[in-house]
Amino acid sequence: MKNILIKYNNHFSAVMILGIGIGTIYPDETANDNYISAGIYLFAALCALLSLTGTILKYFTK
Repeated sequence: MKNILIKYNNHFSAVMILGIGIGTIYPDETANDNYISAGIYLFAALCALLSLTGTILKYFTK
Protein backbone atom coordinates (compact mmCIF):
# COMPACT_ATOMS: atom_id res chain seq x y z
CA MET A 1 0.00 0.00 0.00
CA LYS A 2 2.86 2.33 0.82
CA ASN A 3 4.41 1.86 -2.63
CA ILE A 4 1.07 2.51 -4.35
CA LEU A 5 0.61 5.78 -2.45
CA ILE A 6 4.11 6.92 -3.32
CA LYS A 7 3.88 5.84 -6.97
CA TYR A 8 0.45 7.31 -7.77
CA ASN A 9 0.73 10.48 -5.69
CA ASN A 10 0.24 12.81 -8.66
CA HIS A 11 -2.69 10.80 -10.00
CA PHE A 12 -4.57 11.25 -6.74
CA SER A 13 -3.94 14.99 -6.96
CA ALA A 14 -5.30 15.14 -10.50
CA VAL A 15 -8.42 13.18 -9.54
CA MET A 16 -8.90 15.53 -6.58
CA ILE A 17 -8.79 18.61 -8.82
CA LEU A 18 -11.18 17.02 -11.33
CA GLY A 19 -13.53 15.98 -8.52
CA ILE A 20 -13.66 19.48 -7.11
CA GLY A 21 -14.34 20.87 -10.58
CA ILE A 22 -17.09 18.37 -11.34
CA GLY A 23 -18.66 18.86 -7.91
CA THR A 24 -18.75 22.60 -8.49
CA ILE A 25 -20.24 22.38 -11.97
CA TYR A 26 -22.82 19.69 -11.09
CA PRO A 27 -26.28 21.26 -10.71
CA ASP A 28 -27.77 21.39 -7.23
CA GLU A 29 -31.45 21.88 -7.93
CA THR A 30 -32.90 18.95 -5.96
CA ALA A 31 -31.95 17.09 -2.82
CA ASN A 32 -30.68 14.12 -4.84
CA ASP A 33 -28.40 16.41 -6.84
CA ASN A 34 -26.99 17.75 -3.58
CA TYR A 35 -26.27 14.20 -2.39
CA ILE A 36 -24.53 13.33 -5.64
CA SER A 37 -22.34 16.43 -5.54
CA ALA A 38 -21.57 15.74 -1.87
CA GLY A 39 -20.46 12.24 -2.85
CA ILE A 40 -18.20 13.68 -5.52
CA TYR A 41 -16.70 16.08 -2.97
CA LEU A 42 -16.15 13.22 -0.50
CA PHE A 43 -14.36 11.20 -3.18
CA ALA A 44 -12.20 14.23 -3.99
CA ALA A 45 -11.41 14.66 -0.29
CA LEU A 46 -10.40 10.99 -0.05
CA CYS A 47 -8.08 11.42 -3.04
CA ALA A 48 -6.60 14.54 -1.41
CA LEU A 49 -5.93 12.58 1.78
CA LEU A 50 -4.28 9.76 -0.18
CA SER A 51 -2.19 12.26 -2.12
CA LEU A 52 -1.06 13.99 1.05
CA THR A 53 -0.18 10.66 2.65
CA GLY A 54 1.80 9.64 -0.43
CA THR A 55 3.70 12.93 -0.40
CA ILE A 56 4.59 12.56 3.28
CA LEU A 57 5.69 8.95 2.79
CA LYS A 58 7.82 9.92 -0.22
CA TYR A 59 9.76 12.50 1.76
CA PHE A 60 10.18 10.26 4.81
CA THR A 61 11.60 7.39 2.76
CA LYS A 62 14.28 9.52 1.10
